[in-house]
Amino acid sequence: MPIVYLDSNIYRQIGLRFIDNVDYQNLSQILASSGNEFGLLEIVYSELMDYYKNDIFDSILSDHEKLYKRYQANPYLDDIAIPDTTIPMKKAVALVSKDLKEKKFFSPIIPVDPQLLLDFLLHNKRLTKKDNTRDFLIFYTLCELCKQHEEDYLVLISQDDIFQSNEFFKKILIREKINNLRIYQSISDFLKDFGPKIEFITPEIILANVDPAIIEKELLNDIKCFPSYVSQFYYEKKEDEVPDIEKLEIKNIAVNDFYVVKDYKTEELKLNVTLKVDINAIFKPEANKEELDKYLNSLPPRPYSRHKNNFDKEGRPIFDNNVLFIFEGKVDEKAGKVEPLSFIDFIPDYFIIEEIQEQLAKKPIVDERLQCQHDFDTEGGYWKNSRYGGGLSWHYRCRKCGLEYDTGDYYD
Repeated sequence: MPIVYLDSNIYRQIGLRFIDNVDYQNLSQILASSGNEFGLLEIVYSELMDYYKNDIFDSILSDHEKLYKRYQANPYLDDIAIPDTTIPMKKAVALVSKDLKEKKFFSPIIPVDPQLLLDFLLHNKRLTKKDNTRDFLIFYTLCELCKQHEEDYLVLISQDDIFQSNEFFKKILIREKINNLRIYQSISDFLKDFGPKIEFITPEIILANVDPAIIEKELLNDIKCFPSYVSQFYYEKKEDEVPDIEKLEIKNIAVNDFYVVKDYKTEELKLNVTLKVDINAIFKPEANKEELDKYLNSLPPRPYSRHKNNFDKEGRPIFDNNVLFIFEGKVDEKAGKVEPLSFIDFIPDYFIIEEIQEQLAKKPIVDERLQCQHDFDTEGGYWKNSRYGGGLSWHYRCRKCGLEYDTGDYYD
């Protein structure tokens, strides 16, 4: 039976409240009903706890404290006590720890052979400036676990290509005769491989069981969220300050991905589907055109921003992109049919982020509009929060003018 481990980048990808993610719930259910195990590596656990404590909770609570201090600094407002955030911090940390560890096979860090680690670090230094020590620790731990559980196979789900492409790792697998480790890049990829293969379920059958009217209805139910994906100008706006929709066109609906999961206790089959829905949403002109123009003229060049600030000359915000829709439904294998699929959720910027990640992966050159002929210190790179969001990325500084260059090479 497999033991399935998720890397920290998967947890972060599926969202802050990861236990509510559809793929995560399906994975948990199929492992529990089939008698298999959900694992948790101590390395991943420690990394995620640090992320939640410092990047999420501490950031929110620090902003909360700053707001109270601003209140205190105003001479016309009555004094107000700054609340103690220690208790909510401890509670939040305990809840995350519980969600991460609950019903999982916990795998502590295994002591590493110092010579093997040194060999890897020297090998890695010749290939990249990125510190891949944590990847080595994950890989080494999994290899040792594979030797301890030879009757099972272990699964790592990770977006990091190093686990499949690194030659040093490949040599370790051959030398240690490890053939029970499998790597997947997404939960969906694993579920497709592990779950039942039902030949009659095709993209054509899936689309025939999706009602386009439901897609349009759900878009219109939450249509006023879309201007905030067009421009950060609408981030702080109340709903009545956001322009109404003028025209909504669904240009195309295509199957992005799908998999079938089986509940081994009830024998029920469930189909999970993600759709790529190409829409064009044109909103009425921004009422405060002067404020909008002032905002747009103040923006620095941001080639990798999720917000394209797509407005027409009249000030109409336009969302012209693909939206990820999630549907699910039951499968009747005996009758050879799929029941009409039910709507679960939609994610407006899923494909926008995918496109940015692809652009960043191509290592684009620095903006040519900058005047300095930059000489970046590539020997002195450092980690810093990316200006494009998504966590830490590798930065260089220009020796001449001091400008920082965000390479887009993310820590995870």
